[in-house]
Amino acid sequence: MQFTFDAGAAIVGAVALVGGFIVRDRQVMRAIGEGDGKIHARVDELTKSCVTKNEVDRLNDKTDLIIKEYVQKSDLDSHLEPMKTTLMQISVSLRENNRRIDTVLEKILNNKTNQS
Repeated sequence: MQFTFDAGAAIVGAVALVGGFIVRDRQVMRAIGEGDGKIHARVDELTKSCVTKNEVDRLNDKTDLIIKEYVQKSDLDSHLEPMKTTLMQISVSLRENNRRIDTVLEKILNNKTNQS
């Protein structure tokens, strides 16, 4: 048995091999395309269910307002603290003055009752 090279058979074999590669490549590309379509559909679905840009802007505005008010409140607290201490000192001073007035009035009343 002698092996002879048949050019026609070689060409048919090469065409079949290349054809097989092309068919497999198209199958893979179709699967990739279907996967991309599913991914795009899912992204579109998620995008529709997410908040819109206006809602995000509104939430950012609310957050900025809360931060601004909090900062103002803390600034106000820092300014009110010295006033609170001053008022406490005045309160203590007034109590001392009231005690002194009470003792003076008591002495005056005692003197008047002793004189009578």
